[in-house]
Amino acid sequence: MTTVLLPGRALPVLHETDTTVVGAGLAGTAAAVSLARAGQRVLLIDAGTAPGGELTDAGRPWLTEPSDPRSAGLLAPLLAGHAAGERVALRPAAVKLCLEDALAEAGVHLLYGTRILNPHPGRGPVVVTAAGRGLVLCRTVLDTTPSPPAEGEQAVWSVEFDRAATDAADASRHPSAGRFRLADGYRGSGHLYALTAVRGGRRAALRAASHLLRAHPSFVDAGLGAVGLRPVAGPYGGTDPVPGPAAGWWRLAAPPSAVRIADPLLDPVAALEVGVAVAERLTAHATEQGGTSGPRRPARAASPKPRDPATPTDPPPVHPDRSPAVRERYTARPRAAAVGETVAGIELPCEAPFDVLVVGGGTSGASAALAAAAEGARTLLVEHGSGPGGTGTHGGVASYWFGRRTARAARIQDATRRTHRDLGLRRGGIGSWNIEAKSLALHDALTAQGVDIRYDTKAFAVLTEGEAVCGAVVVGPGARAYALTATVVVDATGEADLAAWGGAPVVHGAPSTHTLMWSSLAQFDAPGTTRNNFGGLADLTDGIDTTRAVLAARRRTPELHDHGVLPVTREGRHLVGATVLTLTDQLTQRRWPDAIGVHFSNHDLKGKGEALWPQLGLIPPNLEIEVPYRALLPSGLDGLLVTGKALSATHDALPALRMQADLENLGAATGLAAALCVRDATTPRHLDVRRLRRRLIDDGLLPSGAPDGTVRDPAPVREALRDLAEHIPLHSYSDMGRREVFRGRISFVDLVMDPEPGTTDTLRAALWSAHGELRLVLAQILVCRGDTAGTDELLGHLADALSGPALPVRDSGIREAQLPPDQSAMPAAVYLLNTLALARDTRTVPLWEQVEKLLEITEETLRDPMAGTFFWVEAITAGAERLGDPRALPVLRALHRRPALRGQWRHTGVEPDDFQERRAMLELAVARARAQCGDADGVRTLIAYLDDVRSPLSAQAHTRLRLRFGIEAEDAPGREPGSWERLLTEQGMPGPCPLPWPHDPHRADLPEGFEPGRRPTAPEDRS
Repeated sequence: MTTVLLPGRALPVLHETDTTVVGAGLAGTAAAVSLARAGQRVLLIDAGTAPGGELTDAGRPWLTEPSDPRSAGLLAPLLAGHAAGERVALRPAAVKLCLEDALAEAGVHLLYGTRILNPHPGRGPVVVTAAGRGLVLCRTVLDTTPSPPAEGEQAVWSVEFDRAATDAADASRHPSAGRFRLADGYRGSGHLYALTAVRGGRRAALRAASHLLRAHPSFVDAGLGAVGLRPVAGPYGGTDPVPGPAAGWWRLAAPPSAVRIADPLLDPVAALEVGVAVAERLTAHATEQGGTSGPRRPARAASPKPRDPATPTDPPPVHPDRSPAVRERYTARPRAAAVGETVAGIELPCEAPFDVLVVGGGTSGASAALAAAAEGARTLLVEHGSGPGGTGTHGGVASYWFGRRTARAARIQDATRRTHRDLGLRRGGIGSWNIEAKSLALHDALTAQGVDIRYDTKAFAVLTEGEAVCGAVVVGPGARAYALTATVVVDATGEADLAAWGGAPVVHGAPSTHTLMWSSLAQFDAPGTTRNNFGGLADLTDGIDTTRAVLAARRRTPELHDHGVLPVTREGRHLVGATVLTLTDQLTQRRWPDAIGVHFSNHDLKGKGEALWPQLGLIPPNLEIEVPYRALLPSGLDGLLVTGKALSATHDALPALRMQADLENLGAATGLAAALCVRDATTPRHLDVRRLRRRLIDDGLLPSGAPDGTVRDPAPVREALRDLAEHIPLHSYSDMGRREVFRGRISFVDLVMDPEPGTTDTLRAALWSAHGELRLVLAQILVCRGDTAGTDELLGHLADALSGPALPVRDSGIREAQLPPDQSAMPAAVYLLNTLALARDTRTVPLWEQVEKLLEITEETLRDPMAGTFFWVEAITAGAERLGDPRALPVLRALHRRPALRGQWRHTGVEPDDFQERRAMLELAVARARAQCGDADGVRTLIAYLDDVRSPLSAQAHTRLRLRFGIEAEDAPGREPGSWERLLTEQGMPGPCPLPWPHDPHRADLPEGFEPGRRPTAPEDRS
């Protein structure tokens, strides 16, 4: 097999525009702005995440002030106050913001992370985004992308340093600087860029520039900043666009790379002028051709209904003469892709098969490739970024938090430390690191192990033979698309991309709400120095939302030195495998017969939780958590292992599973499993897991003496009660040092879930004799068990607690709590109010009304971690949604009249305020509750959120509307507000009803058959 057919099929239309500019370099950006100012509709797409790559990605942010300030064009705002002929050093973040603002002001649509695949003749380009293939309809395409350097070609690269002891002029006098061209950065003396001419790309440049750290006296205490993502450009050789591969396509040859350090460099102002001139030529050409309007759609009988993001993949088109089949999954936002257009199929070259193909070279993927290759498997690693390491390198998270730093993680840490020393870096390498140094350490390890590595290469479809995954379709540098096959494939994308494209069940965030932990775009205070950040929702499986999230993150902290090149999420898409790890599994310390690793963490929830236990006040302790092999196996597919944070786990189980050291070890276990499949001529589903476990123990990836799935029975009830009394308040479980491990029982969970009805009688008797906080906790347990004695106790206590002039505040110190809603750190009374929601008792309504009267909802109170305003609002809405009674509507409407909770949707533009996102989350919660209580205005608010630019919020509104109207996913309208307005008009408002348990956000983390708030039945009485 030498070719694979990428089939012709209907692709979602992502944009309709007049001109698509490909490449957000200086000329491409200037051309896009000029065309838009001339009245054209313009889309600018780029494979990266920043404009002005000749200045930003290349690491040479400086220029000379032109004699005529007007000629500075789009960069003029950065040059105010400088004299003609003056060299001006620029702050990288400011360059990106300046160019992005110019694009927005001109009305240019921007799409990052997008690559051209092939022309759709006469209609526009087929592109690849995070969601797979899509189509842009346009009349004209202008391609300004730089050509990748030829293999072994010499080019000039930039390496950034900070904290050097002198400036560029003085440093250049030392003999060790003779091989470099040094330039001052905007931060003043000590902030330097070293240009060096090398063969071998950015890693060769880093090795060469490390000579300064080792040999130059002014660099003794210097820190390493960014290494260029592309070579430094020289002047344009020609500025006339030439015809491209299809009618209406034009190609502007990018400026060539500088070859020697003395070569002249690109004049950024001249590059902008080239873009303007090209735009003028295209405008004139379009006028000669009879206008600038985009292509008309061909007539069609009906538009295909967009799929819900959680629905399975359509069966692949059958091609009788070719194998394997290509499977794709279109998850573009339905409102942006309501109509598809069929494109022709194309033949793609297919390489000779590998033993193991790893897609995604991040935290787990790099380890998987290393482990597979170490077993002798012929291994290929595909990574869409410029180097390995993912979140821990180009994602900017440059330190470990929790996690077991043993086995593969320890070896990676040792290699990183050695690389720091080899480069001459005197800090870092143990526990924290320089991201460029760790990326180099991983690259060197992969190369030494014989792994074939393809950087800047993105997968966008899977290959299957029957129900077995056997490869992937990728697009690499120069828009070259091709197929790769392997005996075993590892999905290390962090989003379960391959599993989803292959049709395996997946879910984005929490199942019924799509709640996610916060995303991150690295924040650089200074070169090489990042800070953690908590805030911002993002769906990185959606190219449009990825772009929005990048733009918002940059505007959230515009004052920084720079932002990262790789947006990352703490959570994205989850596999739904045969085994789904839950928070309850963790709290009961469940053991698995097929455990392949042990993870260690606190409950590091950065975002809103949905599980029952933290809502009741039980903040989990530091736990060692077993991960079973079955959590890596996608349902319905063989030949594929899913590793990393996309493993089969719930939203609330993931916080303790996602530590970098643990994911490095999980990747190694996955790679070993893949290699054993190859060696034994078997598939992942049929692998001898006992043999795998023995190898993992030998390699230190699984602790020796790991139990073989033993089950620990709950303690007798009276013993559990004594233990419970020693762990009051419930959040005290989490009050541990970062190296401590909790190994005891969590009796609160055992007592809540005890299936024996007689346990309720024992608990009720204990309630009458208990006092203080223990009495309240016992009441909570009784409410969970469906006993009214607990409800009565909490109603009475809260009536007293809420009778004062102000709401109770949080008076406890909960470790690692950030701003609300992180870590579920609430006032104690909110935990009790959340408990009452399980009783679905209308007597709770007056308590909600009292809370609403006392609530002060402002930006300040929502941010106040002690006031807990976010949690008070959420407690009312969650209780009312579960109750589903019109008697709750007055308090819900009163909440919705509050300015901070009304009209928080955003239909256009970019919202940089991450706390505004949290207000929108609360308005969605109010709307959901109103809808459940039978209020049509609640439904209308949900409909308004269908058009929200933030995909996770739009997805939640869509799913809750579908559930409220009782429509199956495959039959539901997409996210077009008009469709739902018509449905509401035609069918009327569904009547009030309690939230069905299958739709309850608590359900995902609780065992089948257990529903809190209902009386337990004896096992023999269960049907």
